[in-house]
Amino acid sequence: GTFEVFADRVVLNGAVNSLRNVTDITITTTGDGSTIKINEIRSVPELASFTIDASFGNNDTLVGLDQANDWSITGTNAGSLAATPVVNFSGIENLRGRTGEDTFTFADGGSIAGEVDGGSGEAVDVVDYSASTSGLTLNLGPGGLINLETLIGSPSSDTLVGADATDNTWTITGADQGIVG
Repeated sequence: GTFEVFADRVVLNGAVNSLRNVTDITITTTGDGSTIKINEIRSVPELASFTIDASFGNNDTLVGLDQANDWSITGTNAGSLAATPVVNFSGIENLRGRTGEDTFTFADGGSIAGEVDGGSGEAVDVVDYSASTSGLTLNLGPGGLINLETLIGSPSSDTLVGADATDNTWTITGADQGIVG
C-alpha cells in the first residue's frame, strides 16, 4: 500500500486515519512494494515513538521529509531517520530523500538491498560507508546508489560499478578520489 504521514493524520491508500491523541505510531506493511512517505512529523511531547516494520514484504520504500535528513543504516534493510521522534525502520529495501541534503550513514554490517536515492534538488547528498570494516562493491545507478553527490567508501578496497549507460566518464582526481559523470 501507499502510506503518507502528516502531522495530524496517516493516509493509507486514500483512507484518512487521525493521529489525534496518538502517542506511538507503528506502521506494519504486509505486501510487496509498499511506499511510506513522511511529509510531516508532530514534534509534540505526546508522540513518543514512530516505527515502520516492512519485514513481511519486499521492495518497500521509505521517503524522507522534504528537508535535510540524517539516515542511519544499522542492519540489513534497517535503521533510523533522525526526527522528533526518531523514525525506526526495518524491512525497508529502498530509501529516498527529497529536495534537502540527505546523509546516509552505514554502520558496519548495515545494508540496503535496493536503491539509496538522494532525491531531486540542488542539495549535496552523501553516502558514507566509512564505518565498514570490509571492502564493498557499490553500484552507481538504478537499483543501487542514485542522485548522490558524495560517496565515502570503506577504509578497505572498494569496487565501484558505473551505471549501465552509453557513456560513463571516470575522472581520477587523487588517491581514492574521483568524479563519475
